[in-house]
Amino acid sequence: MSDQEKMSVANTVDAMRRLANDASHPGVASAIFEFAVERLERLELENKVADLSAANDALVARSVHAETLVNQDGLTGLYNHRAFRGFVEAVVESARSGLLDDSYITLLILDADKFKSFNDRYGHPAGDDGLRHLAHALSHSVRSEDIVARYGGEEFAVLIISNQKQGARIVKRMMNTVGDHPIRALQEKYGDLFINISIGMACVSGKEILGANELIELADNRLYDAKRSSRDCAVFQVGLNGKIRTVGRHGKVGPFSLRPAAVEVAQPGP
Repeated sequence: MSDQEKMSVANTVDAMRRLANDASHPGVASAIFEFAVERLERLELENKVADLSAANDALVARSVHAETLVNQDGLTGLYNHRAFRGFVEAVVESARSGLLDDSYITLLILDADKFKSFNDRYGHPAGDDGLRHLAHALSHSVRSEDIVARYGGEEFAVLIISNQKQGARIVKRMMNTVGDHPIRALQEKYGDLFINISIGMACVSGKEILGANELIELADNRLYDAKRSSRDCAVFQVGLNGKIRTVGRHGKVGPFSLRPAAVEVAQPGP
């Protein structure tokens, strides 16, 4: 109870005492004092409840903040590897329960091409700017319900639940958004610097879903194929036994074939 509230109650008690002393009926003073005491106790109880409620709200806020820190990548603000793995496992469990029989589950694992060379040339602070740029571009290439995470280092991952074609559309938009826009934070110092990405995509129906490890491994293998190929491309597989195909940044699709690693499409400036 605040000091002001206590003063108000005290003044009320004093006023009731004077009124009771003037009353002509026996027991009036006692009844008045009992009312005042009851009112004082009720105010104190309400104050304690309010304090407990405020403390509980603060505890909940701290808990939410702690949970956010546990699941969030500190550099990019995206989900981290731990959180993403949890999402994949939850989706796999839903599929096994028959809740996703009419949907397709698309998992993308992507990697910034030749990122070590970028760090070696421009330094790790510039590399951090590049990763934040990449995270921003990826987040704006997907739908609000899709899950984007920093998977580790310069690797990112995306989880999409939709129809069969949605994943491919997102991949094309993602590659164009990333590859056609320079890193804004570094333009003043270095001019136009670009980051290209290689993507491995696994798309399976809810009816043929694998375990979480197997689904991640399938997408990771397709990423490995993209890195062995020309880079700056996506290699995807639709269905467990589907054909493996490639798609370039500007949408050209063709059967999968391995070629010698090519020079980066977007060369950094001096």
